[in-house]
Amino acid sequence: MSQPSALSKPQVAQSSPTPSYPTGFTFGMTLFALFISLFCVALDSTIIATAIPRITDQFHALQDVGWYGSSYLLTKCAFQLPFGKFFRLFSLKWTFLVALFIFEIGSVVCAAAQSSEMLIVGRTIAGIGCAGISSGGLIIIANITPMEMRATYQSLYGGIFGIASVVGPLVGGAFTDKVSWRWCFYINLPLGAVSAAFIIFSLRLPSKPNPLKEQGILGLLWNLDPIGFILFVPSIICLLFTLQWGGTTYAWKSGQIIALFVVFGITLIAFVCSQIWLGEVGTVPPRIAKQRTIFASSLFTFCLAGTFFLLSYFIPIYFQAVKGATALKSGIDTIPLILPNVIGILFAGFGTSKIGYYVPFIYLAVIIAPIGAGLLTTLRPNTSVGKWIGYQILFGFGSGCGFQLPQVAAQVVLPPRDIPMGISVSMLFQGLGGTVLISAANNVLNEKLLHYINDLGISGVNGMDVINAGATGFRNVVPAEHVGQVVEAYNQALRKTFQIALIMACLSALPAAMLEWKSVKKGSSGSAETKPKGNSASPSTSDIEKATSEVDYLDTGRFDVGHHDNRDTYGTLAR
Repeated sequence: MSQPSALSKPQVAQSSPTPSYPTGFTFGMTLFALFISLFCVALDSTIIATAIPRITDQFHALQDVGWYGSSYLLTKCAFQLPFGKFFRLFSLKWTFLVALFIFEIGSVVCAAAQSSEMLIVGRTIAGIGCAGISSGGLIIIANITPMEMRATYQSLYGGIFGIASVVGPLVGGAFTDKVSWRWCFYINLPLGAVSAAFIIFSLRLPSKPNPLKEQGILGLLWNLDPIGFILFVPSIICLLFTLQWGGTTYAWKSGQIIALFVVFGITLIAFVCSQIWLGEVGTVPPRIAKQRTIFASSLFTFCLAGTFFLLSYFIPIYFQAVKGATALKSGIDTIPLILPNVIGILFAGFGTSKIGYYVPFIYLAVIIAPIGAGLLTTLRPNTSVGKWIGYQILFGFGSGCGFQLPQVAAQVVLPPRDIPMGISVSMLFQGLGGTVLISAANNVLNEKLLHYINDLGISGVNGMDVINAGATGFRNVVPAEHVGQVVEAYNQALRKTFQIALIMACLSALPAAMLEWKSVKKGSSGSAETKPKGNSASPSTSDIEKATSEVDYLDTGRFDVGHHDNRDTYGTLAR
């Protein structure tokens, strides 16, 4: 290695101006637009719950209820990594707007649906848009805020999701009762239009060279990694179908479920092999997948976020089935879970920006959340109000402390050009955690409930009839004198699902211990600060590599070794 070539790299970094970020009205409008778009997709995930009974009455399609949610989730998870690739190759602003447009198309199809099948198609389309919006918003925030403030603003972004989770069922119930269930989807149109308008006029990002002109059609197609897309999307779809149908529609030992498992395994292995073979051109370059914090934070968010989604799904069932609450009342009773989660997200975000490190708050999460999850396994039919409120607050706050930080960690440990994919990987594991754990817990609930009820030996009461009647309707199929026994059986079965949450909350401590201690505080080069080694004023090898990786972000995604572009700053907002 010659002396001139070694010194050329830091000179490139020194010639680049300090990145500037938007302030005042422009910054506020951009954040406002992002928050509205996230509110739309978060609302869309929860608002339909209270509308489903009216929808099934109109379409006479009770058998399709599961698809109204799972079709949305299927495409949301399956398109996380492809959108990470799109955000890296194409204009961040316009890719986000395309995702928002796709989401709005799905909402229109749902609102105008004349059949259950049409509604499912609309939910599928909306899920694709949701994948781009949920990760794209975080990526935009990473481009318009300095590193030390990203945890704060991204915690606000996460807090919006929690607020929408509380508001969604209430708004959905109001629309369904007072106007029409179709307004649960029409509401997305004006909100999406406002968000798009603000983004178009307020968001200014450095322009990227046109990849089509620079690479040609064949080069661009190759960089889009069609092989990875063809393998990854079917793999995720097969996994989610397996979890959706296993133990309910089909037995776990049935040919259909085994076939889905086999296809999932083959396509997943083929996807991993393709990424190793493609290297830097792949959707997830191996160096990103092997990065210690990316690997650990992905497992952490799978465990912790999955635990939160599991409990937020099954605690309302506890209130309805065991406590006898209505659907609306059970939603209100889970506010002690959702609101502290939002507070925990904000506390960890602001705290990370203040002290510079995210790991302490993740450690706080893996201490508090398992305690709260453990206390929730003690819930009984006669548990007092003070206890079930306190238990939810403890778990909600604890899980919130670690909920949003994996996305922050990805931005600290990766060079700017890799941040879109790092965030997309984190969002994928977050979604998969909820999907896998909810499906597993649902199967445990059904199997245990069937076993407990049949063991009671109540004449004329069949376990499947109780399950099919639902969390509130079972009281109509069980003789009044035996309702108490069935309630106790429901409680015992639900406690088994809560034990899954406890196990996963405890397991989250293992990947948390693997995380690197990296600071979000801004160093002299404008990147995340690391602990200094020595007092030399000359640039070290790590400084040179860091400067090079920052300038590399201007690359259009061709991954040419040594290709640099000095037109602008390294991927943050310059104007």
